[in-house]
Amino acid sequence: MAYTKTHTFGVPFEVFLTNNGPPASIDSGVAVAGGSFTGDYLPEWKSIIKRGGNATITASGFYTSLDPGFLDLFATFLYVPDGHSQAVYGFQGIPRPLHWRAVEKAVPDDVIAEVTNRCIRKFLEASDSVRSSFEAGQDLGEWKQTRDGLIHPLNSLRKFTLQHLTKVSKLSRLIRHKRDLSKMVADTWLEFKFGWNPLASDVGAGYAAFTNNRNKPNVQTISVSARGSFSDFEEPRNLIQSISVGEIYCRTRVTGYYSVSMKGAIRTSASNGSISVPQLLQLDAEHFVPTIWDLLPYSWIADYFANIGDVIRSYSYNFGNLAWGKRTIRTVHQYDWLYSMLLDNYSPDFFLLLSRNDTTVNPSGSAVTFQRGPISPSDLIPQFRFSLPLGSLKPWENLTALMLSKQSDISRFVRNIR
Repeated sequence: MAYTKTHTFGVPFEVFLTNNGPPASIDSGVAVAGGSFTGDYLPEWKSIIKRGGNATITASGFYTSLDPGFLDLFATFLYVPDGHSQAVYGFQGIPRPLHWRAVEKAVPDDVIAEVTNRCIRKFLEASDSVRSSFEAGQDLGEWKQTRDGLIHPLNSLRKFTLQHLTKVSKLSRLIRHKRDLSKMVADTWLEFKFGWNPLASDVGAGYAAFTNNRNKPNVQTISVSARGSFSDFEEPRNLIQSISVGEIYCRTRVTGYYSVSMKGAIRTSASNGSISVPQLLQLDAEHFVPTIWDLLPYSWIADYFANIGDVIRSYSYNFGNLAWGKRTIRTVHQYDWLYSMLLDNYSPDFFLLLSRNDTTVNPSGSAVTFQRGPISPSDLIPQFRFSLPLGSLKPWENLTALMLSKQSDISRFVRNIR
């Protein structure tokens, strides 16, 4: 049975202008805030949870809040010609919330996709971490490289040191020496980055997994979230009120935030407090296809530009591992108002500034909409995204190292073209 609750309240505002005379009210009214909630009754939710079921109800709503703040902007001047007359100018009170609920934009599609995909990736990683934490499939699939790495660590550096440096004195062309040196550095970097470093991490994870494989609960709760921001509206300098000696300005900024959170209970498949060895090593059917993708040559390059690996991993996820789960989507429009007084309209020959008061408790507000519901299989499938990794130097470092390590093949290819 669905129900709806609604509440509203008013936030009064009023400001007074002092322009070398008694204060006068120049703006007053009431701003409306509040919210609404729509959901379903589920009286038996406790018994559902006790049975290990999903008691998440579908719900949606919005709520708004206003912190009105307070302005006390005053300046006192001495009238120079007579030397004793004083003039007071000011702006005081609770200001109107400018542009309230009138400038909010829809969340951009790219923000929705990026935040949603990031939350899904975190959820699947958290699910894997409670069921296993040792990706042994790729290490076994690359058994030859793993064996060679263990027998001949940093082989590229060793070969360069023992073979190439002995021939340095015999090199007649400097350009060839540079090429061999850069290739050695590139090979060593790639071997460490995609060989030794992941292998050491897997060995450590495997040791921890076997050491901690006891007293595992049958069901374990996980919770993840992701958030992104976008620009709603910005008015850098808006004239609110002119006074004889200057102006009162307000800067309005509305920032949007989009977030996705997921919480659920994962069946660990533990028996007598322990997880089976194949599952612990991720040598089960669920990880077979993702492992095949990881073993493809240079699949990591494709993952720099598109989330192919994440999509494959999501489609391979066993939704039966999820005992229950809920997903919440929130959109926040954050309002911030910044008031200031600029004294730029008086002559020092006639007025001398004695004092000024810039006391401001700047107002702020927020408008939040949300949707909540149980996690479905489609909620764990990310959108396919293609992008250039412009925000990080690491992808380009890795790709450059790869190209340098293959520069002999590249040079041969160029010569053939010529």
